[in-house]
Amino acid sequence: MRYFSLDVPVGAKSVTFTLAPAAYADIGTLYLRSGSPTTRNADCQSVAVRGGTATCTISNPAPGTYYGRVNPNTALTGATILATYTQ
Repeated sequence: MRYFSLDVPVGAKSVTFTLAPAAYADIGTLYLRSGSPTTRNADCQSVAVRGGTATCTISNPAPGTYYGRVNPNTALTGATILATYTQ
């Protein structure tokens, strides 16, 4: 599994991580957690299947580092991760 991080400032209204597989057959699970890059006790988890995306959003997040972690059920070759926050 790989993880990706995003620093979220004070006053952010939301934080979102999105996993977009490149191939229709690819499957992967996205986990979002604040403070630690682990899947244990994730704040959110979402599965991307059959050409869809996996999206995790947390509203009114506490400031700090948020980690997106991907558990690939297939190769996920060419998949993309987008991590954003809104002010």
